Amino acid sequence: MAVLINYFIEKSRFGFALRAIKSSEVAAETSGINTFKYKLLCYMIAGFIAGVGGGIYALWVGYVCPGDAFNMARSTIFMGMLFLGGCEDYLGPLIGTPLLLIPSELFWMYIPESIYMVLLGVTLIGTIRAFPGGLLPVVRTRLKVLLEKL
Repeated sequence: MAVLINYFIEKSRFGFALRAIKSSEVAAETSGINTFKYKLLCYMIAGFIAGVGGGIYALWVGYVCPGDAFNMARSTIFMGMLFLGGCEDYLGPLIGTPLLLIPSELFWMYIPESIYMVLLGVTLIGTIRAFPGGLLPVVRTRLKVLLEKL
C-alpha cells in the first residue's frame, strides 16, 4: 500500500512540488509553491501510513507493547531493508525486504539474541560498505548490460 501511495505521489503534481522543495525550498517558495502546506501534507501521509501499519501489526500480533514493537533489533532490520534495496527508488525496499527478512528470521530462531544482534550489525555494515546505493542500482546496471548483449 505504501509503495503504491508513493508511486502515485511521485507521478503527480504533488510529487513535482515535493521534488522542487527538496531541491531548493527557497526557490520553490519563490515560484509559488506553498512549502508549509506540502510539508504538512507529507507529515500527514506519513502518519497515516504508520498508523495503518501499526494497526495491522496490532491485529497480527494480538497486543501492542512499546518494548516489543520498538526494540532496537526491529528498527535495525527496517533500516537494513531500506539500505539493502536502495533508498533512491520506491522499488528498493521491495527488493531489500525479502533479502534481509528471511535470513534475519532464520538467525533469530537458531542463534542467541546477543550473537544475532552482532551478526545483524555486521551484515548491515558490510552491505552498506559493499553497495552504498543498495542493490537496486546494481541489478538495473546488470540488466541493462544483459539486455544490450541480446
